[in-house]
Amino acid sequence: MCIIAYNPKGVKLNKDRMAIAYRNNPDGVGFMWRDGDRVQSCRGFYSFDETWDLIERFEGLPYSLHFRFRTRGGKTEAQCHPFQILSKEKHGFDMFMMHNGTFMSAKLRNDEVKSDTQLFAEKLSDQLSHWDDPSDVLRKLVIERIEKTIGSGNKLVFMTSLERDRIAHEDFGYWLDGVWYSNRYSFARAE
Repeated sequence: MCIIAYNPKGVKLNKDRMAIAYRNNPDGVGFMWRDGDRVQSCRGFYSFDETWDLIERFEGLPYSLHFRFRTRGGKTEAQCHPFQILSKEKHGFDMFMMHNGTFMSAKLRNDEVKSDTQLFAEKLSDQLSHWDDPSDVLRKLVIERIEKTIGSGNKLVFMTSLERDRIAHEDFGYWLDGVWYSNRYSFARAE
């Protein structure tokens, strides 16, 4: 059910570990990274070699990557993470999001073309666009409220051009060698 690797310092990742994560979550890979005063993204990679090439290119930069295991929606680039929530042009800063888990909200079940995460991202983007200061979403109390809303089975990584990234349900993932991973089971070898 997907995995996120949040790499705030761009440390070198273990290739064998990433290959296992890719094999266990083969439905598309996406990246988000901070580049100066912007957050950039690319997604829709379906080859481990291509994915590994990008991982090596991002070494030294703050970035996150997401290996997707499809539970809802299609296996297309449009359902791959990350999803843009806010843009610098419209909101004063960029914010992108990655998700690990499954949103079971009844409001999301009616759409069979889009994934649950895609629908959640669209709803969050719409809501934040109406806030006087959308950067308030990065405040600890707001993140805690999001955590209560999404349930403990869901984890989110928000990367911003403000250099203030946030992880919802950080305690349900784990840090290893300077990288936060949203789960351990994605690294289990299939026998």
